[in-house]
Amino acid sequence: MRSYCLRGDINVLLGDTGSAVADFERALACGTLPADAVFAVDAACYDTYPTSCLERLAPNDP
Repeated sequence: MRSYCLRGDINVLLGDTGSAVADFERALACGTLPADAVFAVDAACYDTYPTSCLERLAPNDP
């Protein structure tokens, strides 16, 4: 969901990785884009974008 992605992006900029991860996980928990969505929505905010952000924020294990 777009609001969670926005909060996640803001938390990344503030250096609060833990909150950013939680926000991107909340975006994924919203599920898929509603079929009856009437407002302009970005389908990437329901899957692709938060997933890529979580991958980027994941700690690199050697």
